[in-house]
Amino acid sequence: MSQLEQTIVDRARAHLAGVNVFYIRAKAGTAEEVDRRGYERDHAAMNALLELGHWRDSGMSEAGRSALLAVEVEAAVALRDYCS
Repeated sequence: MSQLEQTIVDRARAHLAGVNVFYIRAKAGTAEEVDRRGYERDHAAMNALLELGHWRDSGMSEAGRSALLAVEVEAAVALRDYCS
């Protein structure tokens, strides 16, 4: 995986971490408007990066695409846990 691909994966994970913070606060009933705005930004940015994992002609290596798809699975698990 190239340095650029690793950076893309790292940024997707960082945005997922922000999404998870919102989920924790929302479940605890402590989320505020600033948390919701942060969630919206993180969620949108994460999804934009994860989309690259679905494009076969994105220029990403198979390893890079696989790493993004793994982050996408983590995001789906986090959402499932939040909704349960």
